[in-house]
Amino acid sequence: MVEENITNLMKEEHKEIESYLNDFVEKYEKRYLNIFWRNIKNHFVIEESAIFILARKNVGQDLDEILSLKKQHKEILKEIKIIGRGFPEKQGTLIKKLVTLIARHVKYEEKVFYPKIDQMLDSLQKEELVEKIRRMI
Repeated sequence: MVEENITNLMKEEHKEIESYLNDFVEKYEKRYLNIFWRNIKNHFVIEESAIFILARKNVGQDLDEILSLKKQHKEILKEIKIIGRGFPEKQGTLIKKLVTLIARHVKYEEKVFYPKIDQMLDSLQKEELVEKIRRMI
């Protein structure tokens, strides 16, 4: 069984978010964009209200790193809004940009940010945070 930690839990969450994005990219319908929008916003709320706060408070995570991730969240949401407004002549480029932004963001979180938090938290802190995240999902 895979160890219950922040990295593994958020990788699961990222896969689910990615599936909503893929649905939109493949079917290219507004309703799939709306489903993706709701789910990624909820995902960002989980990260910002549970993980980032704990990382900053208990782990002493670098504030610049957290601010950078929050800035990426805003940029991703902005791109989704632009796509939602509908610019047919630019949609392919906009969607490609969104996919690239998300891929870069996810890669950093999964390879650097979350493992760093897992390493710094003790077992009890990890368990409490995983439980809090599961309640929010």
